[in-house]
Amino acid sequence: MQGLHRKKRRELHDFLYLMDSTCIPLSGRGFDAWAQEKRTTHCAGLKLHMMVTSDTQSPVTAIVTDPNVNDINVGRTMPIAKGYTYVFDKGYCDYNWWYQLHQQGAYYVTRFKANVELFFKWVKQNLKIKRFVGQSKNAVIIQLFCALIAYLLVQLHHMKNATDVTLKYCLAEIKTGLFLRTDTQHHQLER
Repeated sequence: MQGLHRKKRRELHDFLYLMDSTCIPLSGRGFDAWAQEKRTTHCAGLKLHMMVTSDTQSPVTAIVTDPNVNDINVGRTMPIAKGYTYVFDKGYCDYNWWYQLHQQGAYYVTRFKANVELFFKWVKQNLKIKRFVGQSKNAVIIQLFCALIAYLLVQLHHMKNATDVTLKYCLAEIKTGLFLRTDTQHHQLER
């Protein structure tokens, strides 16, 4: 994440970050043993907290917690840089923390808490983290981070090839061509 972030920041001079979290709901055989004990009224499973760049939706920080962990508790641990602007919802309401942001030379904008989680929606739909291979807490966390790594790799590929296609189309091209045998492999086998 940091390598991609530094490269993108140099290229785009992006100084606007979005902080948010989303619930990763888990229920059923194998999950109930551990996912139910820290549940909230809205979620049993895990919570993914992220900070992303505003224009490219590049992840800067990702933290996985139990769903009963308040957003502000994680927000206080996020890296803050002087001169940057941070956007977050009212779940990050803490006047003392906001004052610390001000003291560090950072800017912030709060918004009403709403279900406009476009980044998380894209990740869930395209990286298939609705179904999990393992059922232990550790297996789910590993799969979440594998999905984020895959997302970052697709972003790097998209950026390296500088195409005009969308990131979603780029992901579809990778999926369809991933297991296709190329002509170069065919020619090497004939020799």
